[in-house]
Amino acid sequence: PVLLLSTSNGARGAMTNLANVESLMPRWGGIVTGTYSLRSFSENYSNESGMIVNSEEIEKIKTKVQEFEGEI
Repeated sequence: PVLLLSTSNGARGAMTNLANVESLMPRWGGIVTGTYSLRSFSENYSNESGMIVNSEEIEKIKTKVQEFEGEI
C-alpha cells in the first residue's frame, strides 16, 4: 500500500506529477490507497515551526494518514 503526497507553491500543489506517479505505481507493485496534495506550500507551511499552519489542511492530511494506516 502507498499513500502519495505532493506539494508545490502553485495552486494545484503538483497534482499533475502526483497523477503521473499514481498511474505508474501499479507497474512497480504499489497499490495506491490514497493521495494528498498541499497546495500553495509557502502559504500553508511555516519554516519557523516546521509544520503545516492551515488547520483545514492539517485535518485533511490526518484523515489521509489514518485511512492509510487502516490499509497496512
